[in-house]
Amino acid sequence: MTEWFTSDLHFNHKFVSGLRGFWTADDDGKEVVPDTEAHNQAIIDAWTKVVKPDDLVWCVGDMCVSASGWIKALEIIGSLPGRKILVSGNHDPTANHHRDARKYQRAALEVFEAVQEYGRIKMAPRDAWYGGYVLVSHYPYSGSGSDHGTERYTQFRLPDLGMPLIHGHTHGKEKLHISDSGTPEVHVGFDAWGRLVAKHEIEKMIDRFDQVKTMKENLVTAIREGVQEDHGN
Repeated sequence: MTEWFTSDLHFNHKFVSGLRGFWTADDDGKEVVPDTEAHNQAIIDAWTKVVKPDDLVWCVGDMCVSASGWIKALEIIGSLPGRKILVSGNHDPTANHHRDARKYQRAALEVFEAVQEYGRIKMAPRDAWYGGYVLVSHYPYSGSGSDHGTERYTQFRLPDLGMPLIHGHTHGKEKLHISDSGTPEVHVGFDAWGRLVAKHEIEKMIDRFDQVKTMKENLVTAIREGVQEDHGN
């Protein structure tokens, strides 16, 4: 069984379809308009290419753009292989900050095994440098580069206490980045990858972060020791 991660699929969202390069002529052939069907199909193809029936897919928020597109998004996701968990994003009507979130939970639970605001999962053995556990949230930690524009939804973000974070939301191209406090964050958004991301890929990225961090610390130590020796001579 493989665990996969993805976010910000935005099924049937015209604006995002256009941003991702999916365009077509309108019915009159006079204008070029976003092609939501081609956009949907590209996501479906990326999903079905890798996910097997017994795999687990973490959908890290924003499966659609609004409540009006929720049922259609659920129909598409429900038709795709694999077990699914939803970590709600700001556009998902199941997110707790929406006044009527409770009304959308029942339909969501017919497609997803669970609907959560965030998650904590085991990524590696406990002797890993970060204790082996990571957090999953639609939102990255607060700070620079945490949003596309001015930071929003700050009150719904997890506090950065040093645990690596898997997130979506930004629509950026970054994959591995570092919070203002020095914590590694992995962005699994479709804009960054164009596909689903496997758990083992994320584990390698976080391990690589520690290796690079250790190399930098060793280099700084070596430079300082060299400077001290020069002064001693």
